Amino acid sequence: MQIKGFDFAVVGGASVFALIGLAMLVPGIRNLSRSVASSHWPKAPAMVVTSGTSESVSTGRSSRDRSLMYAAHIQLRYSVGGQEYATDTLHFGETLGSGDSSEAELRRLRFPLGYETTVVYDPKQPWVAAARPGFHSEALLLPGGALAFIIPAIMFVVLYYGMDRGNGMLGIGLGIFAAIFMAIGAALLTPGLMSLWNARESVKWPVVPGRILYHKEGSSTSTDHDDDGHSTTTTTYSTRVIYRYQVKGQTLFNNVRRFGQLAGSSEEWASEIAAQYPMGKDVEVSYKPDDPETAALEPGIDNEAYYLPGAGAAFLLFGLAVFLWGIPALTRY
Repeated sequence: MQIKGFDFAVVGGASVFALIGLAMLVPGIRNLSRSVASSHWPKAPAMVVTSGTSESVSTGRSSRDRSLMYAAHIQLRYSVGGQEYATDTLHFGETLGSGDSSEAELRRLRFPLGYETTVVYDPKQPWVAAARPGFHSEALLLPGGALAFIIPAIMFVVLYYGMDRGNGMLGIGLGIFAAIFMAIGAALLTPGLMSLWNARESVKWPVVPGRILYHKEGSSTSTDHDDDGHSTTTTTYSTRVIYRYQVKGQTLFNNVRRFGQLAGSSEEWASEIAAQYPMGKDVEVSYKPDDPETAALEPGIDNEAYYLPGAGAAFLLFGLAVFLWGIPALTRY
């Protein structure tokens, strides 16, 4: 097949997106494989030698689009076979920062300076190590982001050529389009259902006393522009809390108010949470018996718990509808 003119621009542009995706996919798959394999790696004693947090300003397309990004800086030192190593990996696939200040602070609290713990390390590459072995859902973010570049690039090329080359190519393109929606739906539905299950079960969990030791109110602003040049500015408000509690003599920390909680909403919503959980307030903490680090201040299912699985189900059902009815209808003739 000969590629000329506009065809070259289409293929070239899609190739750029595909290459970006491949550049993300390689480390993503590596992190994913390490997270699974780490459950069987040997352990070594370790000590936290660096523990802190930082914040930076993130700006969007408009100068008004400003939000703060927070990151934890944790480093552990350990030795294997008389050789000393250091790692800043808590678990494979972890995100380096987020807009949630409590996430960074939670990591600092769980790994304070001088804290003695263990790490697991790759026996073939002992400098590759993590404080918490096993699979974590964050390990799916990078490969998922990679596929978000690669699959649309392939779909765009297939649809472009399918318009001129018959319904077969068009059907393939629509199939990829539907697969994207189904993949997004599955990615949202899986953690959403897990959160919904924890919310349901949490009413049966044991309860221990706790105390609010971190309280931070914040906001982020974004600006949307329409085709007529008009802009709409939206501000989202949030209140982040961290609480301390003890289970069988072990001091634990968590930032989950309720399972499925929103990251941000109206100013009134954030103010109500701020008033309910001031710094130093004594609270009751419901924790999961077989995993005490999984806990919540407000057990049970609330409306917020349905948002993520609901969005996932919507994407998944739309993709299925395209497969079952859309593709047959458009490729019938």
